[in-house]
Order: sequence, then C-alpha cells, then structure tokens
Amino acid sequence: MSRNSVASQVRNEVDKMVPGTIFTVEDLSTSKSNIKATKDALYRIYTNSIDVVKVSDGLYSKPKVSTFGVSVNNRVRLSGFRYTKAIVRKANSEEVTGYEVGDGLFNKVGLTTQVPMVKEYVSSKRLPRELKIAGGYYRVKRDVKRDINCVTVPIYEFAYILNNIKKVQDIDIRQVYPTLKPYLDNVDDRTFKLLMGELKGKTSKALLGALFSEYEQKEGVTRLSFTTALKNLIEKNSKYTVGVAAKGLSFSKVWKLA
Repeated sequence: MSRNSVASQVRNEVDKMVPGTIFTVEDLSTSKSNIKATKDALYRIYTNSIDVVKVSDGLYSKPKVSTFGVSVNNRVRLSGFRYTKAIVRKANSEEVTGYEVGDGLFNKVGLTTQVPMVKEYVSSKRLPRELKIAGGYYRVKRDVKRDINCVTVPIYEFAYILNNIKKVQDIDIRQVYPTLKPYLDNVDDRTFKLLMGELKGKTSKALLGALFSEYEQKEGVTRLSFTTALKNLIEKNSKYTVGVAAKGLSFSKVWKLA
C-alpha cells in the first residue's frame, strides 16, 4: 500500500470514530502493513487539524467538536470509561485486546466491595504503563505472548482470581460459588488446558477442584475428567491455604482447603 493510500485509509478510519474515542496507532488497520506511514499520517492529522488530540506518547483521542471548536476539557480531561474501552477493545471494533486484573477485577465480579486506587489491566496494545485520568490511576502491562480474545479473556480472568483470591480478606463467603459459576460455565476441554497452564501452584488447582465438585453437585453437570485430572496433581496429605474463600465452598475439606 502506497503512503498516499495509507494516509487516505487513516483519515477514513479517524473520520468514522465516535467523538471521544481514545485510540493508539495499533488500532488503525494500516499499522500492520506499514507502521511508519501510519504514524506519519496520524501525525499530519493531529498537527494540521483539530480532528485528533495527542493524549500521551502513543495515545490519541478524537475530541468532541462544537461550533466553538474543541473545548479545553476535551483536550485535557479524559473519561476513565473511554480509556478502559481503549485498553480492552480495538477502536471501531468489538475485537478484544485486554482485560482487567488486580483488585479491580475482584471488585468487578463482586468478590469485594473495595474500590482500588489503581486500576490494573493487561493488554496486547502498546499503551502508557501508567496514566492518571479523571482522578484515577491506570496501570497497563503489555502482553503480546498470550492470545487475547473474547474466548480466552474469561479464562485469563478466572486464572488470575484463583491465583490471587487468598489476598482478598473481605469476601462475602455466600458469594464465592455464585460469583465464580459463570467462569466455570465457560470451561470446556480446550479451555481447561489453557486454564491449567495459567494456574500457579497446587493451591490454585485444589481450589478449582473444589469449585468443580460444587458445580457438579449444584448444576447436575459431570466434570469428572476435570476433577480427576486435578486430584492427580495435588498431594493428599497437604493443606492448601486459600483464605476466607474456603469457608464459602462445600467441598473445601475434600480438597484440603484451609
């Protein structure tokens, strides 16, 4: 694709963006075939017009424009919601590019009522590592090794919860299973292998085993192949500390959870 064609395509994609959209160079389709020409085309747009505002290194916004031009607020203040969307979705698309981790994930799913001071995300996009927006702090870790998409994200989130749940002390024990059930619903033979690869240590595997045992009992769905595989990986004479969450599961003793 020629430089003129790239410039035309970049302009077309920017024009189609909803005002208020936050995006990166990687959100533009031409970046995969000609990243330099894409950057140059975007640079010309934001230096010669009011159609694009540069927010930070590698981060841009299409501001809302009124008959009076671009307001100061549109240039300086950005919506946390818009930035979150820029992290986890590709601009002008529903393609998934990231997911939340940290205390924010536990709050989002309902395992804690604590609202984090810093919201943490993992994304395949190149974004500022830390950014303050609308009074909140955002921290983004770039990950290009994982295949981040709509199928794998629930598995990555579930793995993060299982690996870190013992750090959360204010869990409502009545909500442990109901909260995690939707994640269990998403696990099949293929995603089970992915999930197992993401779990860190035998404690997370024992917790998953207890959840599947409860799932079998309450939902009447057999997960024998999963529970058998998990039982073969844990030690019968060991105790696995998962914190408060153990009190909310019916099969904690069976799976040696404490």
